[in-house]
Amino acid sequence: MIEMKSVIDNSINIISNPVEGEYIESRYVYREDSDHAIIYLSSQTGCDKSCKYCWLTQTGQTNYRDCSVEEILMQVDILWDKLPLDKITKIHFNFMARGEALSNNIILKNFGDIIFGFRERCNRVGKECKVLISSILPKGIMMTDKLMDITKILSNPEVYLYYSLYGNDTFRKKWMGKAESLENALSALHVWHMMYPERIVLHWAFIDGENTDIDDFYELAILVKQYLRGVRINIVRFNPIDEKYKEPSLDVIQNLFSAWNFVNFNSRNKIIPRVGADVYASCGMFFAP
Repeated sequence: MIEMKSVIDNSINIISNPVEGEYIESRYVYREDSDHAIIYLSSQTGCDKSCKYCWLTQTGQTNYRDCSVEEILMQVDILWDKLPLDKITKIHFNFMARGEALSNNIILKNFGDIIFGFRERCNRVGKECKVLISSILPKGIMMTDKLMDITKILSNPEVYLYYSLYGNDTFRKKWMGKAESLENALSALHVWHMMYPERIVLHWAFIDGENTDIDDFYELAILVKQYLRGVRINIVRFNPIDEKYKEPSLDVIQNLFSAWNFVNFNSRNKIIPRVGADVYASCGMFFAP
């Protein structure tokens, strides 16, 4: 087991490999004066979804297996003693480390066991529980049984679905080739947003010259509004693996953020502070083997 600490966001990152070459990563973050701490969890040991912005793709870590219920709860227990229980009222369990959570059939079919484990641990220390699932909504997600599994997961009031929007279909074909089409994804999200409007969130990073054209972005915002009026967004930060692509300037990010708010405002929309690039924190990746 390897422990890495970031000086950027004070996170603690744990890498374990119960089988050689199969890394399970979990991450703990607490920002001073926050009412919650976050445990980031791996749903798989790698990922084959081929998103170009993901370090798993860029480093060839595309072979994987699904994490079991026991391995998911193990990640929580490894980090549990690091939680500042005297400073927080909530604990967030974020499926935002390795893997595509909604491609893990163990999660889809056994989520009740997972959230029971989360609830039990939170109840034991008198804290609220919140579960955040990040997903690109991969191809195949529109199958009836998959949609029903996700709907059942969302029926738990602690669960929030964070959809990785990023850009229009032109962008997505280049950068997210195994994601469901934007139209199909938005159609499914529309239903869930109608059922659980506070618990569907969009998040993405801006990549300079790739999804930063202001006219394209206005069109995207207008399209999304047709399906998800008033949906909340988080703009996360892009940590490139090399110098081929980069994050735009903060001025560009702020202008695009303002453009979105002009079209589809939510008072809780925000730009997330930069995370620990010094521990390789990225979409689905904390560790460079």
